[in-house]
Amino acid sequence: MTEERGSLLPMFGGLVVIAFIVLGLTVDIARLQLAYRNVAAVADLATEAGASAIDEASMHEGVVALDPVAAHDVTEQTAHELAPGTEIDVEAAQDVVCATVSTSVSTSALAFIGQRTVAVSVRSCAEPAIG
Repeated sequence: MTEERGSLLPMFGGLVVIAFIVLGLTVDIARLQLAYRNVAAVADLATEAGASAIDEASMHEGVVALDPVAAHDVTEQTAHELAPGTEIDVEAAQDVVCATVSTSVSTSALAFIGQRTVAVSVRSCAEPAIG
């Protein structure tokens, strides 16, 4: 009969290491998903606020159009108020305002393979409407 004392110890140690890696990846994925949801909410709210900057002169003529300068400013200001520290790129025209909101998220488990931060970016557009 062969001596098998302690043969489970290396296997248990390996399983513990794998469990910590999976736990770390789970935490990183959850943090990235939370950051995506937050950035998406900021982008949506900012573009909706920008889409409310209606050009009053065209409204008196019965045409719903944006004031591009005001829409740009309102969108940018709203995004910076909701999420200071995020980067925002705004494009506004008379019919639509779009914003790309970006942030970076630091990682824990992914840092072991050299990925210390992950960029999260969301683009949202809104159009003016009546009603």
